[in-house]
Amino acid sequence: MHDSQPLRLSILGIVAVALFTALLSRLWFLQVMAAPAYQAEGEANRTRTVVVEGPRGRILDRNGVVLADNRESVVVTVDAYTLDRAEDPDVILDELVVELAAGGVATTVKDIRTAMSDWNGDPFRPIVVAEDVPRDLYYTLSEKASTMPGVGVEMGLERVYPYGTLAAHVLGYTGEINEAEMASHADDEVKPYELGDTIGKAGVELQYESQLRGTPGSITFEIDPLNRIVAIVDEVPPAPGYDLQLTIDSDIQGLAERALETEMVNARTSGEFSNDQPVTAPAGGAVVEDPQSGQILAMASSPTFDPNELTQGVSSDRYAQLATNCAETLCALRNRTIQDGYAPGSTFKPFSGYAALTTGAREPNTPINDGGSFTLENCVGRCTFFNAGKAPHGSVDMRKAIRVSSNVYFYGVGSTFAYNEDRFGGRPMQDTAELFGFGSQSGVPLPLEYGGLIVDAESKRERHEANPDAFPEGRWEIGDDVNLAVGQGDFEVTPLQLANAYATMGNGGTLYAPNIALALIDPQTGEPVRTFGSRSRAEIDLDGEARQVLVDGLVGVTTDGEGTAARVFAGFPGGFVVAGKTGTAQVGGKASSSVFAGFAPAENPQYSWAIIVEQGGYGSAVSAPIARRILEPLALRDTQNMPLPTTPLPGQEVQGEIEIEIQESEALD
Repeated sequence: MHDSQPLRLSILGIVAVALFTALLSRLWFLQVMAAPAYQAEGEANRTRTVVVEGPRGRILDRNGVVLADNRESVVVTVDAYTLDRAEDPDVILDELVVELAAGGVATTVKDIRTAMSDWNGDPFRPIVVAEDVPRDLYYTLSEKASTMPGVGVEMGLERVYPYGTLAAHVLGYTGEINEAEMASHADDEVKPYELGDTIGKAGVELQYESQLRGTPGSITFEIDPLNRIVAIVDEVPPAPGYDLQLTIDSDIQGLAERALETEMVNARTSGEFSNDQPVTAPAGGAVVEDPQSGQILAMASSPTFDPNELTQGVSSDRYAQLATNCAETLCALRNRTIQDGYAPGSTFKPFSGYAALTTGAREPNTPINDGGSFTLENCVGRCTFFNAGKAPHGSVDMRKAIRVSSNVYFYGVGSTFAYNEDRFGGRPMQDTAELFGFGSQSGVPLPLEYGGLIVDAESKRERHEANPDAFPEGRWEIGDDVNLAVGQGDFEVTPLQLANAYATMGNGGTLYAPNIALALIDPQTGEPVRTFGSRSRAEIDLDGEARQVLVDGLVGVTTDGEGTAARVFAGFPGGFVVAGKTGTAQVGGKASSSVFAGFAPAENPQYSWAIIVEQGGYGSAVSAPIARRILEPLALRDTQNMPLPTTPLPGQEVQGEIEIEIQESEALD
């Protein structure tokens, strides 16, 4: 027993030494090795950093007119953490509601509590419970800060569109970022997003989001153990985003929008019928482009919307009404110039005509007899096709066929291609259409562009095999070629594609990817940091003789007595020759779409355009007058130095508006 005592003492000593060694090692680790990490954690426990959004860049038109800006706005906020730790939070909120009501802002404690509970962003970031309140409240609530803990008031920046609906579909709108958008921008380290931040939702606000968005700053607060702010430790000021200058001319944009609305209203009240259906003209689009550069000068879509309404926040029901539930608003958020596809009708005839001239299917001066109808040989089913109104045009060559819009002439073109497939190949009109940019996205830097539709024998068979219920016909028939020659059938274009194709014909063969932006501008220096030059998609080796034949026909449309738009352009200013083409595109069970496209001046085009009005009837009755209302002020400016009518701010009248007398057209198309 006595001999074991030293052994036990030795073991206890070893254990004690081991314990002290472990303890000392741990102390050394905590004080030396882990000190920086724990110091940082301790620092975080006593400081909080709040991210501050940078001012968003402005959006300007090509002449510097501000189309989207930032307006200083007074916002009331609630710090939920501080409020809920106050002696009586509900009393504070009751007092806040009273003060807001005295300032003309109606809200309830329930509304404020709902805003707080719905907030899922930074818990240390004050929650906005009232926006754009009267400036007097800024001073009133600031004075009561000590008696209303958790309630704050600050000057913020609110996105504003001074001209309201003008160019709304081009500009788009902004709104609060959602979780899906947060996820898509998770890798943005230079301009990180926080829930509650503003982000572009549509148009160029979305397309150029990364350039327009300011660089966030931050404020680091020192807080006490109760998370109350003690002092500001550090502050990094936010930096503004770049200003974006567009190719849009706000005055031309105003011309296009007013012309579109004027003639659509006239069409609705005309009592006219088309395709055995009443003309209702519920929607439409108009594009004006510079054919020498591909710059978009105007892009109007109707019905439209006010981006200010969306930026300030709308109910889910109102948003659905604008975006998806089209019963009342016809989906006003849709940009019909790039998102919707339409049959081009007779405005495609110059392109099927180009295919006919360049393949030898037609000689330019060789006439055919147009008796008003065309019948396919050895045909079963629908075999006879007619001119508009079944009107005969007599002896018709290529120029006159364009001028009077002879369907019979072009039905013959389509049947010639169909009956001579070995000679011309299977898709000469489709190849020509693709050459001029149909069937694919134009490349305009705007979201949600539709690429259009061109169907040929192969694609018709493939889609039938993939979905025979939706596409019961899988074989390409002669009637398909006949329809395509006059811009009907399985063929869809957007107004922008159509304007761009006419721009290509007008400028001699350069197919541009249209531009909507000119430059990014440093807001502090006013100097451009990046410019956006013209982008050529293709250089088409146009047949000069064939092109001139078609241009002659297009000029005849507006200047020759037989032209389908001659009465519309009667008395048009001299020295500015318009080359255009009317179109009336049939739609099953509805009135036809009214179409007019072209370029001017004919010899050296500075403008190309396309106008499509849904259920508008004849192109000569609705879309051609729209073009006249747009082009006449441009012609007077360019030939007589007369200034364009100035686009007004909401509530103001147009300055310098020109009275235009448009004769009722007798031509059908």
